[in-house]
Amino acid sequence: MDLQRVKMKGSVNASRAAEPPSLLKGLLNFDRHEQHEWFLENWTIAFYFVVAYVVFIYIGQEFMKNRKPMDLKKPIILWNTLLAIFSIAACIQILPEFYQILQGENGFHKSVCASCQEVSDQGLYWGWLFTLSKIVELGDTVFLILRKRKLIFLHWYHHITVLLYCWYVYPAQISTARWFICVNFSIHAMMYTYYLIRSLSIRIPKKIAMTITSLQLSQMVIGVVVNVYAYVMKLGGVDCDVSFYHLNFGLIMYASYFFLFAHFFHTAYLQKEGADRLRLKRSNNNTTNSSKTSNEISTNNNNSTTMIVNLKQCSDVNANFFSETHPTKRTVKVVY
Repeated sequence: MDLQRVKMKGSVNASRAAEPPSLLKGLLNFDRHEQHEWFLENWTIAFYFVVAYVVFIYIGQEFMKNRKPMDLKKPIILWNTLLAIFSIAACIQILPEFYQILQGENGFHKSVCASCQEVSDQGLYWGWLFTLSKIVELGDTVFLILRKRKLIFLHWYHHITVLLYCWYVYPAQISTARWFICVNFSIHAMMYTYYLIRSLSIRIPKKIAMTITSLQLSQMVIGVVVNVYAYVMKLGGVDCDVSFYHLNFGLIMYASYFFLFAHFFHTAYLQKEGADRLRLKRSNNNTTNSSKTSNEISTNNNNSTTMIVNLKQCSDVNANFFSETHPTKRTVKVVY
């Protein structure tokens, strides 16, 4: 009997060992309850990724300090292509369901406050992929460092906080996540497509870059509005499937994003355009002043020439006068 139990236990362990890891299994055969349980137990793994990310930033920048930027054009094209396709595919899969909720009775309220338990398996699957993708997107920073591009605070702060937020709230399956996921996928679909076109060395009007940054800024406004709406509903005693703790976290995060993106937009576009206009104005003024100076010099030269001609005529007159007055003398020839 004991031998039989040992054999059964061994066969169970063997079958478990043969199973792929939980996340990989989710890709092949998504189970909403199983993945929910996995994230409840393992969401703190995100902190390990954050620590590794920060260490890489420091070591990577030190490593590249005295080296030439790496030529990573082909890997970047592949990277942007994959992320653009992923984001576009996500939009195709989840936006119809989101739109259907908005079109229903009390659509906006339900889109913010209705339980995510009502979301289809397909919607939850892409929400799960969205959460995992925040680790993959850390690769954006790798390319920046290896190419020795400027790494601004907004970039790494955004990657760290959004990773921690997504991994923390996924097990709670908060209702406001509908908006966050749908809007973020939509922005990323445009953003990575833009990056792909640029990586192919195709020139894009500056207004398109400004438009994408404006849309990113509007994403932060939407995040703040959604959190505030849910906050007001809960304070008023209306049922909304998100905790105050998650709302506080989300509100602080989105508000900080808004101010950082607004500052970036002002510095990168408005302030730069103002500086360019001032530089152009100074250049035009210098050109005008230079032209004016040249005209003055030309006028002075003309005046000098006129004076010389007058002097010559005067000398000729004097010479003729001298010749006529003194006929016995030789005529004086004035040489100029």
